[in-house]
Amino acid sequence: KQFNRPVYAMVGKINGSMTILKKLGMTNIYPISSKKADLQQTLKQGEENIEKAIQDVIKSLFTSR
Repeated sequence: KQFNRPVYAMVGKINGSMTILKKLGMTNIYPISSKKADLQQTLKQGEENIEKAIQDVIKSLFTSR
């Protein structure tokens, strides 16, 4: 917020509300793994999960203009 720049975060998993992070200045937060996936499944599908998260970031950047 201080520098008036968008801030994006890619995180392993989102638990709970993102409200506090948005208040702190995060523009958007993108999970790498599904809420439903356990750790073993997440690690097994790591490359696929990161690719999907990156696609989500790119889509939101181009649709928010």
